[in-house]
Amino acid sequence: MVICCVTMERGEDMRKRIICLMLAVLVGLTAFSVSFSAVGEELGSCKKVYAYSGTDAAYFYGYYGGTLVSEKVLSDDVTRSVTTDGVIRMVCHNAQTTCALLKTRVNQFSVLALDMNSGRYTITALEGSRNFSLTGFAADDAQIYIISPTSTGTAVSRFDKSGNYLGDTFLPREAVQLFCNDGSAYGMDANGDIYQIDGNNIVFCASANPETELRNAGAGYLYVDGKLICLYDGSTQRIADRLAVRTADRLFTDNDGQLLAAAGRKKAVFDGSVVSVEEAEQSEGQHSEPNETSVSKRGDLNGTGTVNGADVTALMNHLIGKELLSGNALANADMNNDGSVDNRDLVILAQQ
Repeated sequence: MVICCVTMERGEDMRKRIICLMLAVLVGLTAFSVSFSAVGEELGSCKKVYAYSGTDAAYFYGYYGGTLVSEKVLSDDVTRSVTTDGVIRMVCHNAQTTCALLKTRVNQFSVLALDMNSGRYTITALEGSRNFSLTGFAADDAQIYIISPTSTGTAVSRFDKSGNYLGDTFLPREAVQLFCNDGSAYGMDANGDIYQIDGNNIVFCASANPETELRNAGAGYLYVDGKLICLYDGSTQRIADRLAVRTADRLFTDNDGQLLAAAGRKKAVFDGSVVSVEEAEQSEGQHSEPNETSVSKRGDLNGTGTVNGADVTALMNHLIGKELLSGNALANADMNNDGSVDNRDLVILAQQ
């Protein structure tokens, strides 16, 4: 049961308060709690807050107890929250929708999906009684993905938007994280390899440290351990600052806030209780690359900027001791990011 849904937009506090109180009387709710907050204030109550940078807007979202909170910034600023009588276990965001994996009082897992544009939400019960590991949750336009243990290993269980169980998808190694980016769902395995998941199909994208939290860094990008990783080609870019997000217009960085999000030529920083917004000062078309060090493309062993058969040959020569790689070439040859270069990297490189 949903206890209340709260939407706060600047300048509309009183109208929202009246509407919510009228709804409480009409439906005869005995438990009803409404809070109106400044931008970022309700996020400060969350157990954990996350950032999502989209093409046209950015979002900060989180949860506490049975309440899902999501704040849309850098366009029409709005904070929305939905309170249920269950307990939220995990959250994710994709495109304009913030989702939560919810466990109800009758131990039924359900998915709460909140449309940040319209304010409408749905709660969908998931079919069957499954033992989710609660380490990964993601959703794309068609399916819901949750990491769960099975008799043959850890899998990514798939459900349609009606909650029907569709089957399990297995990554090459045990799935350890799931996340959303640019309308798609992705999974990382225990080796640090990242795959785009489309139903039962997986496509290798990049590699990162499997023990580090993956941060959304804009459409097609992650920020991990001081590196901006491109999900489209696996290339990496070292950044000296603590937080980074790339948009179509520029690279944004920050050292002071807890979370960074950006869209277009604006960035938003969440410091734990308040969201502050800044706009880039340079003119349209100019690109500032603050504190950027080097750009490196994984798999490019000869420095041409592309990955092809010549790179495969170079790695084969290295492995047989004919011509050893060094420097950036050696770093780029570590295709699975496990700290060593071996035949497993050759297999991955040959598939590019």
